[in-house]
Amino acid sequence: MSSILIIVKIRDYTQQFKTEKNKIVSLLNFNERLLDVKEAIPLYGDWVWENKYKEYQYQLERADDHYTSSFNWAAILIILNVLMLLLLFFIYAKSLPWFGVSMGLLTFSISMLLTGVFTPLLELEAYKNNLEIKIEVDAEAMLKDVQSAVASIPFIGSTSSEYIGELLPGFKGESYKWHKVYPDKMYFFYENKGLFDVLKTLWLSGNIPIAIIVGLFSFVVPAFKLLFSFIILLSPVKRLNKIRKVINYLTKFSMLDVMVVSIFLAFFTFDELSSGVETSSALLMGIYFFTSYVILAMISGVTIDKYYNQRLAQMKDVKLEVSNRARNK
Repeated sequence: MSSILIIVKIRDYTQQFKTEKNKIVSLLNFNERLLDVKEAIPLYGDWVWENKYKEYQYQLERADDHYTSSFNWAAILIILNVLMLLLLFFIYAKSLPWFGVSMGLLTFSISMLLTGVFTPLLELEAYKNNLEIKIEVDAEAMLKDVQSAVASIPFIGSTSSEYIGELLPGFKGESYKWHKVYPDKMYFFYENKGLFDVLKTLWLSGNIPIAIIVGLFSFVVPAFKLLFSFIILLSPVKRLNKIRKVINYLTKFSMLDVMVVSIFLAFFTFDELSSGVETSSALLMGIYFFTSYVILAMISGVTIDKYYNQRLAQMKDVKLEVSNRARNK
């Protein structure tokens, strides 16, 4: 129960982190900066950026605080599960040590799986740092365009056009130069998603079969595998072999290990992408929890086999003892 409450805390903090990061991206995206002429206006644009920068720093600080809080709760969750693992081991150390270890590992695995499902996995962003725009226009050509436009104005057009024509020789060979640097980041792309976010995106975009397949084999199958692992630990010896066959069958369809590798590949590929803008990727805590689940599930599979063999050996010893007693009588 305590683990569930901590997982909810972690989920809440990571969602707040995601919200603040999306606010930053919304504030610094190219629509709000490059396509908004207010920031391009000399002097006035500096004042506009100063206000944006203050808000940006405030939201960045809040995002970092939320993510740090989620890490702190994650550390508490791990410590709690480690203590539970040690407690179960010592309780069953004399009679059924592999039972205690397996139960502790499975409990640990469930916490890691649930936390991985409800927290962001990967952050991808494409941006430009200190975007610089340079414009150079032929002053004479630009003035001729102005002259043509003014000439079409009724009544005053012809007089004004003649006046502009007299100015043209003075602008021959001259050019108008405009230079603007947009400080800090300008975002062109940003994604911060967890497993359920990916499933929601696939579903809403019409890729329903893919959403079902990913959700089924990345969460439902691993969850059933954990459930049947618990059943093995709590079932009579006669049923263990059948349940182990079910687990082995489910393992073939588990995609969590494949998904973990795929996310790592996406991380490294996006980070090295050459697209004319700067790209970066960051692995968020969800992927580490998924990786922990995969490792713990593998270890628990070994300990459950040890427990299974231990139960079979005990059952054989009991049968042998009963047989010896029957012969002695």
